[in-house]
Amino acid sequence: MLQVISLSSRALQFFAGTFGLYHAILGFLNLSSYEFQFPIWVALFLYLVALVMTVFYWSELKVPSWIASLNLVVAVLLPLLVTAGIGSYPTTPFTTWYVAAIGTLLAITAVRGHNAVAWIGVGFLILEVVAWGGQQVIFNSGLLGAVLLVMGAQAASRALSQSEKLAQEFRERALATDAATAAKTAARAERESRINQTLAGVLPQLQSIVESRGQITEQEKQLAVLTEAALRDRIRGRNLDYEPLNQEVRLARTRGVEVQLLDDGGLEELGEAELRALLDRVTLELAKVQAGRVVIRSVAGESWSLSMAAIRKGAEQPDLFLRL
Repeated sequence: MLQVISLSSRALQFFAGTFGLYHAILGFLNLSSYEFQFPIWVALFLYLVALVMTVFYWSELKVPSWIASLNLVVAVLLPLLVTAGIGSYPTTPFTTWYVAAIGTLLAITAVRGHNAVAWIGVGFLILEVVAWGGQQVIFNSGLLGAVLLVMGAQAASRALSQSEKLAQEFRERALATDAATAAKTAARAERESRINQTLAGVLPQLQSIVESRGQITEQEKQLAVLTEAALRDRIRGRNLDYEPLNQEVRLARTRGVEVQLLDDGGLEELGEAELRALLDRVTLELAKVQAGRVVIRSVAGESWSLSMAAIRKGAEQPDLFLRL
């Protein structure tokens, strides 16, 4: 895709450069139509320098302001130089080659991001041409064509700017999607690693239970219950699998608090920093609970991301109820 865009850009540069060079060739081939040729040579030189700089110098769509300013200066000087070169000679259809040349230069300037400069140049061109030849030259000097050319270039400039803006937005969305996918993949891999670590710790306990034929101590029973609950948390808790919270849940269960972790999709849209801050708050609140039952749950499609309720048996209302 990038290669196609690059080729298209070179093709446009070639077309614009060739079209602009055509007007300079007309001026060169009709040097004999001018009484004084030196101003014409100067005009041709300035025009070609400005044309090459505008078409080929800058890789970005919008050229620097100093190039646009150069084009404006050339647009002001060319009519003065060419009309000075005409002298007392009669005008021919190609004497006013500079009008179309300036129109082309200003049109390229508009396409490359400087519409205001282009229209200021058109204004100077109209004033100078009319001051030189009167109102009748408006229709036979190519002035109307130059104005229409700049108008079309301005429309093209807007379309290109909008296209570039949409392309940039697409790139930003693609990068954001890739980053989010990478983050979710890393989080999933981390959870899987933790589950594997937990299972690795469970296997010796299971082997010990098998070897003792179920004859285990109360301490071992309590450890088995805590381990089973931790496994359940890893499966049902999903994005609630946060090591500081896991440690606090284990401590709460050792002091007799029943804890449930349920993630039903309410945390998917949160960034890493936001999720961590939310879970740190829940961890802090859980440390304050000494008895009863605690349910920490996220639900997709709600205005809140996470809820936490702590209630003791027989209590009429929760000791704690948060929606974060």
